[in-house]
Amino acid sequence: MKLARKPALRRRIGMLTASTFMLAAAATGTVGTATAAHASTCGTWSNIGSPGNLTVNGNYAGQVEEMFYGYCSGGGAVEAHFQWSGAFQGSNSKVTVLLIDSHGNWLGEHDDLDASSKDRYSYVIDVHASTPDEYQAAVFSDDNCPNNQERTALGSLHWYYNGGDYGGAQEGWCW
Repeated sequence: MKLARKPALRRRIGMLTASTFMLAAAATGTVGTATAAHASTCGTWSNIGSPGNLTVNGNYAGQVEEMFYGYCSGGGAVEAHFQWSGAFQGSNSKVTVLLIDSHGNWLGEHDDLDASSKDRYSYVIDVHASTPDEYQAAVFSDDNCPNNQERTALGSLHWYYNGGDYGGAQEGWCW
């Protein structure tokens, strides 16, 4: 049943991300690729953009945000970071943590992560894995949510080639 829900979820996320990208591109007139605009993060992980909150069974479950690791020689790596709420940690819930590019592609997807550890991460990807290098952190509840519920929380869409955040964070919930 979980696999049957993923294509519909991917379409919804892809449409949301593509819409956000198109609005931002129209507003700025900027599309292209360049080196990551985060040289000050050389050798460290930094939080990027605004986080998105996830609510499960009526309770705040945690927050997803994007992280960037700058290579001292230029470029870098990105990952999605989900942090369970302390009150929710230890529940039987599970999440999938991933990055979504501006084309709606899922990258670094890490499935079925339980609440036994406070911090959960997607797999790390190179900042230039997608052209243009724009990503959103995402988490969705692997709990048995009705299909009509938006169970995906998104951090803001971040454009690495100019350092801007476009499209705000989105709350996800599962009742």
